[in-house]
Amino acid sequence: MPDGKIEAESIGIQIGELHNLMDKYPDKLKNRPKTEYIDDYISVMRELDFHSGKTLELEQYGNLLWERITKLQKNFCHGDLHTGNMIRNQSGEYVLLDFDDASGDYPSMDVAYMSDDTNFNHFHESMYDQTMRLCERFYSGYSKVRVLSNNEINAVLDFIAIRHFQIISRIVRSQGLQCVSKEFCDEQYVWLMKWQELCAKKQH
Repeated sequence: MPDGKIEAESIGIQIGELHNLMDKYPDKLKNRPKTEYIDDYISVMRELDFHSGKTLELEQYGNLLWERITKLQKNFCHGDLHTGNMIRNQSGEYVLLDFDDASGDYPSMDVAYMSDDTNFNHFHESMYDQTMRLCERFYSGYSKVRVLSNNEINAVLDFIAIRHFQIISRIVRSQGLQCVSKEFCDEQYVWLMKWQELCAKKQH
């Protein structure tokens, strides 16, 4: 398994090449609906009878995230791109695994997930700068073969929040409502609200 921080630039080059290659894919790629990215997490919170005011705040944040990302260019993305889903072979090439989440949605989502240097459960402001530094290293390679728009680069931070919505709903749907506690829901609510506030502050 490669070291995503040390090898960020070389991984970026290959992912850029992959995205360019898939621009030529002749058939239609599937697109995932808002339900899979955002709404099912909100449904889970309501099924758990989580605090209604906090659930509404999460829903409003999710709607804002969705409004922004749906303005982005669509094309192929792996959808679950991280070093746990790749190996480096003897030639130094990266072999990607686990294409269950591949779609025709947002290439910038792959950039986001490879740049994510946050802790999923514990929020700390330093995670923002860590993630941006890793994104710069990854994009320094990616941009040698493919360029993202400013909106796509800005969306990296949005996709990191969306990943929380998506992962939690999938965990619950596969393991049942009993697998998450009220404390966990509160922890994730705080994480997402602080992330939203931090991103707004840093970007303005």
